[in-house]
Amino acid sequence: MANFKKIEDRRGFSIIEIAVVVAIAGVALIGILSVVVYSLRAQVTVRQSMQAAQYAKDAIEAVKSYRGQTSWDINGIGTLAAGANYHPALATDNASSSWTMALGAETIGPFSRTIVFDRISRDPSSKNIESAYNAANDDPESRKMTVTLSWSEKNIQMTTYITNWLR
Repeated sequence: MANFKKIEDRRGFSIIEIAVVVAIAGVALIGILSVVVYSLRAQVTVRQSMQAAQYAKDAIEAVKSYRGQTSWDINGIGTLAAGANYHPALATDNASSSWTMALGAETIGPFSRTIVFDRISRDPSSKNIESAYNAANDDPESRKMTVTLSWSEKNIQMTTYITNWLR
C-alpha cells in the first residue's frame, strides 16, 4: 500500500507541472501576439506616412506645373490669398490637363491635404529670406508653400519656396 501512495503523489505532481507549462506557454504566446500586433500597426503607420509624403510631393509638383501655366500676377500664385487653404485640382475648362488651385482641403482616402501660401520678405542687403515676415521688405515674386497632410491624428508637413521664375 505504501507504493500505491507514492504513485498517486507523482500523478498529482505531474498535473501541477503540466499546469505550470501551459501557463508559461500562454504567457509566451500572449507576448508573441503582442509583438505581432505592434509590428502590424507600425507597418500600417509607415505605409500611411510614405503615402502621405508622396501626396505632399505630388502637390508640390502640381503647384510647380500651375506656376508654369499661369501668369504670376494675373492668374497665378501671386494672386492667391496668403494664409488660405488650397489644394490642387485639374482644370475643367479645357481639354488639356492643367492644374488650378481650389480653395479648401482635399480628401484623398484617409488623408486631408491642404496647401498654404505665405508671403515672404527678404533682407535688403543680403537678399536672404527673413525668419519673420516684414511687410517693408516684401518679396512679391516669391511665396512660402506649406503642404500639410493629416490622417488619424497624425500629420506631415513639407515646406518649400516658389518663385516667379518667368519674370
